[in-house]
Amino acid sequence: MSVRAHWRLPPAVLLAALAAACGLKAPVREFHWKAMGTECVFRAAGADAARIAEVSEAARSEVARVEGRLSLFDPASDVSRLNSAPRGEWLEVSADAESVLKTALEVAARSGGAFDPTVAPLMQVWGFRNPGRTNEPPASELAEAMCSVGYAGVRLDGAGVSLDLDRGSLDLGGVAKGYGVDAAFERIAAMGGTDYMVDIGGNMRCAGRGMRPGGWVVGVRNPFDRDDVLGTVVLTGGEAVATSGNYERFVVLSGVRYAHIIDPRTGRPVRGMAGVTVLAPSACLADALSTALFVAGPEEGGKIIASFGGCEALFVRDELPMAVLATPGFAARFRPRGGLRLNITVLDQQPGPTAN
Repeated sequence: MSVRAHWRLPPAVLLAALAAACGLKAPVREFHWKAMGTECVFRAAGADAARIAEVSEAARSEVARVEGRLSLFDPASDVSRLNSAPRGEWLEVSADAESVLKTALEVAARSGGAFDPTVAPLMQVWGFRNPGRTNEPPASELAEAMCSVGYAGVRLDGAGVSLDLDRGSLDLGGVAKGYGVDAAFERIAAMGGTDYMVDIGGNMRCAGRGMRPGGWVVGVRNPFDRDDVLGTVVLTGGEAVATSGNYERFVVLSGVRYAHIIDPRTGRPVRGMAGVTVLAPSACLADALSTALFVAGPEEGGKIIASFGGCEALFVRDELPMAVLATPGFAARFRPRGGLRLNITVLDQQPGPTAN
């Protein structure tokens, strides 16, 4: 078995390429560091660029604080404490854990379980937490893991959290990075920041205008070519963007490649999707929704996202010629890369039965 990480274009390279393609100068200063298992970047323009040392350190410290509370691998984190506590016991947790769980459970409910923060047992049996795995899990092992998955077993009442799942455990990997972006973004806003971007592993949120008067130009990754983008969108007014793709992490079991995004409803890795990009008012919501919609697919996903205000999505199926679908709002804002011919199908977004 092999486990590989396929990362997006380095953010600085991507933005520089976009600036050059648009004939723009980018008076943007950057600060890079590693956290939450990925590359983090703080970008600042205008007055914020002049005080890059102060604001970037504030962003870094905020992300470190969030990681300490939400990490699956830190035994002192709220997530680890909940996973090791007796089943059904109520624990007091940080405001960060309460907030991120509230978003995770809302997306889980509205998506009919396409997103589920209790997916950890399935990640384990498919080898994403078990480097010794070489074969696809047998039906009996998969069924046992499925008995330990279910977001309804997580109870949150404002005074604490209870995890009432036999052998169940939380894994907030599908939402924690987005929450870290939001935490750093709000910290800089409280310091008076007006023109900046926080980026954790491609989960981004932007304030001000960045490289151009209209806003920050962000590329949408081509899931079939790690050195290419499909096109761009412009983020304004504190908007966030997140992408989930089958190129990010995978395992090879018995010669078959399986992407790391698992459908909690079936217990199996998702097939048929290459990438989903979501625009949302917060990075935490964009992060969770990009996973949920990757699992749900375009038709169901278009109806799910219709129940979330201010959110849009673009879907790329795992097939060639490339099949691209988008919500009406995303399609209106998306600008294909020069020279790339895309036929984008605009989705019907009448809410379905899973949307509340």
